[in-house]
Amino acid sequence: FQAARQVWRENQPSSSVYVSAMEGAGFQTQVVVVPYKVTMKKERWLSMVRARFWSTFSHFTQEELDAGVLELEAQFQGADTLEFEDRLLFLIGRKPSLSEDGKKSIEEVFLRDGVSVEEAIRPQKGAIQHQNGAIQNNLS
Repeated sequence: FQAARQVWRENQPSSSVYVSAMEGAGFQTQVVVVPYKVTMKKERWLSMVRARFWSTFSHFTQEELDAGVLELEAQFQGADTLEFEDRLLFLIGRKPSLSEDGKKSIEEVFLRDGVSVEEAIRPQKGAIQHQNGAIQNNLS
């Protein structure tokens, strides 16, 4: 619901905050965003919202959360299943002085092993599940 999106934006630091801190500590860093498709029964998703499954919902009173659930029910009226794209953000850090690879970049280290960074961290089909399979990854 709209208020939850606003709370999330206000409380979600940019990855640049973490990148700066890690680089300040001497790490080589890379940020990789991996999209994945989520398919979930609407009632299960609303149940997770009601149970404050995500920390974003800890900022709401019970009355505000109930109003948000009503907003979601109206938005998805008639749908039994929800499908949407979520994103996983991976912040990869490597301390060059502790690596046998010396000053090689993160990408070079992965490529040496014949795989790109994206391939190395991409979730495999069925690999993403929360709370007894509530969220299912539909990657092929």
